[in-house]
Order: sequence, then structure tokens, then C-alpha cells
Amino acid sequence: MPRSVALRPVPPVRDLAIDTVGYTRVSTEDQATERKTSLTVQRSEIAGLASRLGRTLNDAQIFEDAGASGTTAEGRPAFTALVEYCQAHVRPKRAPGFVLVLNDSRFGRFHEPEEAAYWRVTLQKCGWLVRYVENDDSSDLTTRTLMRAIGASSASEYSRQLSKNSSRGMKAAAARGIWTRRAPFGYRRQAEGPGRPPVVLGHHERKSDDQVSRLVPGPKEEVDTVRWMFDAYASGIHTLGSLARALKARMPVRDWGVTVVQTMLRNDVYLGRVSWGKRQRAGEARQVQVVHDAHAPLVSLAVFERVQQRMTENYRTRRMTEGGYPLSGLITCAICGSPYVGGGGNRGSAADPDRYRFYRDAGGSDGRRHCAGKIGTISRRFIEPAVVNAIADALEHPKVKREIERAVDEAIGQARAAAPDDRRRLELRRAELQGDLDRVVDAVARGVLPDDVARGKVETLRQELAATASQIERARFDGRAVAQLQDARASILAFAQDIRTRLTEAKGEALKELIRPWLESAVLDKENRTLTLAIRAVPAGVSVLRSFNQRAQG
Repeated sequence: MPRSVALRPVPPVRDLAIDTVGYTRVSTEDQATERKTSLTVQRSEIAGLASRLGRTLNDAQIFEDAGASGTTAEGRPAFTALVEYCQAHVRPKRAPGFVLVLNDSRFGRFHEPEEAAYWRVTLQKCGWLVRYVENDDSSDLTTRTLMRAIGASSASEYSRQLSKNSSRGMKAAAARGIWTRRAPFGYRRQAEGPGRPPVVLGHHERKSDDQVSRLVPGPKEEVDTVRWMFDAYASGIHTLGSLARALKARMPVRDWGVTVVQTMLRNDVYLGRVSWGKRQRAGEARQVQVVHDAHAPLVSLAVFERVQQRMTENYRTRRMTEGGYPLSGLITCAICGSPYVGGGGNRGSAADPDRYRFYRDAGGSDGRRHCAGKIGTISRRFIEPAVVNAIADALEHPKVKREIERAVDEAIGQARAAAPDDRRRLELRRAELQGDLDRVVDAVARGVLPDDVARGKVETLRQELAATASQIERARFDGRAVAQLQDARASILAFAQDIRTRLTEAKGEALKELIRPWLESAVLDKENRTLTLAIRAVPAGVSVLRSFNQRAQG
């Protein structure tokens, strides 16, 4: 299973005179100590190749992924940095640069052999030629190409066999009720082994080779949140979208989205089951295996089945109605505060397809009424145009247009000012963590710190280093995104000014995402039949502006 480990800091190679760089990779710590593929051996071998080519290569010019799977390029920060460096330092054809690697396997064990060729061509177009130490010494282009194709196919086949072996192991473990992945929200892994008491592991803590792990209930706050979200959705109070927002307010430290909530609500692990084979592999027959009572359940079977039934009903309703119900969850009841959700009976005529489509008060429906007064419903064909026109009328006012322009410039300026500070802070944190790791290793070498104590400290520091490296990469991309926003300023403003046309043409979820940033609140008084809208003068946050930019460009 892929995991994060420490990465050697990517060297700040900016010297235009540099014409040779290297790349090394190991996928596991055990492999890092092997005689044939260790990082030390790889650095030595590619340095020798550089010498034979009449080039100079030192450690500062080597991009190194220590503990990264070779099946993809996206999961390797150093490989990504290597490509970005070569693209930023294009070499002329008459004086190409070299990217030196031990062999095809270290370059990448991609699922598709052609992907290795894709990355070599990508680098070649920038003036950088990939050269391997092994099986790459032919001067004939045709022979070299053939040898590389064979090497890439062998690396891919090795990866496929490794995946099959892993799949077989996971299937056997599932049959015994053993959990082989990261614990889902609400649970923790408990390691069990011969001759020692069970111990509950942290999210990034590894079990010993002679232990197996099973799921046990996690912290009370997480368990209560899981039970609440199932009950809330089963009762009809929340849609997936409103439930995601409620969970974000309840536990803001986690990333709650509609897809995350939907996946959790469909996961039968919360019934105490361990399943294998739900995802059908290409070319293989589906073989679903379920073990009941493998661990303590967090929700009852009755609640779980009600959730599945409601999700199925909502899906069918969205499929029956063109565009779905974009205002679901955005309008609330003035009496009980429950959201209005989409619903309806049979489809109307071709001339009036929405005749029987409406929004209903979730607080007074499905036989679980907790809202006083009559059941609230409002026609879809009335409420949607009313909300669209109200937002468009407000945003088309000249004063509001000027306010939007000012807010766009201010938000972009603030984001541009903050991005470098975040990156500097993360760089300092990475240096601090690396120093702590060096001190622990030194303490072990001097015999001051026992190996069994140091192992946990080293693993924790490596995990934090990997997380910090990912955050640094994100900060760098955030800076680029802000620059793109500045370039697309005119498109963003044009989008806001042309809001009526865009709102009129959009349907379903697309319309909902256009409305949401501008709608502060929408409260329907079902007794007086009045709808009160609070419309923002400007959407808040650079993230909203980014989504505007994407839609404007699309």
C-alpha cells in the first residue's frame, strides 16, 4: 500500500551551465538498503556514467525519491520537480543535457509501458536526453529504442505481478476479518500479535510483521459524528450538500465534501463488515467477499438501510428531472430552519415538464414532522426563476459592479502577498524537521538512543517531512494559480458582469455552484408565502474567484 516517507530536499538547481542531472528512486526502506538498488549504489552508478559521457554530476544535481512507488509520476515529488526543472531550463539541440538513471525500473514501473516513453519524449523536447546505466549502451538508435521498450515492458509486468500478489494477500486477510488499509473515520487499527497485548495504532503508525490489525472504535468525538451523520441523513433533514456543510462546521479540521460524505454513507464498514472485491478489475470477474461481525458496528442495520434507500430515491429523482433541483439545501424554513429539498410526482407534459416538480420543507415531510404549521411546498417553475432574477438584478447594479472589481483586485493582492510567506515558513519547518532527524540518527550511531525507541521517532519525523514537502509543492502551485488569476482578471470581471446570461443557461449542479457564492441566505415563510433573500455584494475568497476563472475559460 502506498505510504508517505521522507524525501531528500530537491536541490535548487538554477545554474544554466549545468548540463547533467540525475534521478534515483527506491520504493521501500528495505529496498534502500539492498546492494543492487540502494540510493547510494544508484548515485555511484550514474556518476560513473556521467564520467564516461564526459560530464560532471554531483549529489546536488540529483533528484531523489526515497520511498516512492514508480507506478505513477504524480506520486513522486522529486520526479515532478525534475520534469519542471528541465522544462524551465530548455537546452539547445546542439548541446543537449543528460538525465541519468540506473535503469528503466528506477525511472518508473508504470502500469502502461508507453508512459515511460512519454516522459522520455517530454524531456527530449526540452533538450534533455534520458540515459540509463544498464541496457542502454548501444550507439544504434533502433537497438536502443528496442531495448528500452523491452525494459519498460519488464518493469510494467513486474508492477502488475506485484499488484496481483498484493490483491491475493488482501483477499485472504479480508476472509479472516483483518483490516489491511488505513482506518476509516470513526475507527482505529488495533495490532494483535503472539506473546504481546493488543495495541491501538495511530494513523501513520505501522504494525510489526508478525502482527495483524483489526478495527476498533476510535475517539468518542469521531464515533458520535459518524452516528449523527447517518441519523441526520436518514431522517431527511439534510441533503448530501447541506450535510457536508454541517459536518464542516461541526469538525472543521477535516476536509468534508459531498463525495466524501456520500462515500462514507455507502460504506458498510460501519456495520462491522470487512469487504473485498467491490471494485471490479479490468478483465476479471467480480468476486465480492463480505465478512460480517468483523469488528464493532457504529450504526444499526435499520439506519444504514434507510440511508441507502434515501440515496437511491434521490438519485432516481435527479435522473427523472432535467437538471435536478439546484436550490435544494439553499432555501431554509423560517419556522424550523430545515432545508427545502427537491421532489415531485410524475413528469408533466412536453409543454410544461415541471408542472408537478416542487421543493418541500424537509422538516415537515416523510412522516417525521417536527415543524409546526402546514407542510411547506413551492413550485420549481416559480421559485427558480425568482431566485435567478433577484441575484441578477442585484449584481447588475453599477455600484455592485464597481465593488466586485475592487474585491477581485483586493483578494488577488492579498493572496499574492501571503503565498511567499507560507512557502518560506514551510521551508523553515522542513529544515527544522531534517535537523531533528539528523540528531536522532546521530544519537543512534553514538549508542545514546536504543534502536527500538529511535524507530518510532524516525518514522514520525519522516512522515512529517513528507507532509511538509507536499505542502511546499502545493504552496508553489498556489503561487502560480494566483498569477494566473491576475492574468485572467478581465475574464473574471466579465463573468460577474454577464451573470444573468450564465445563470439563465446553467442547470442542475452547475446552476447551484453559480448561485451559492452570491447567496448569503434564503428563508421561506410558508405561512405568509414570502421568500427573503440576502445577496452578497461580492463573493468571498480567492477559491471562489478561481472557480469563476475556470468557468470563464471553459
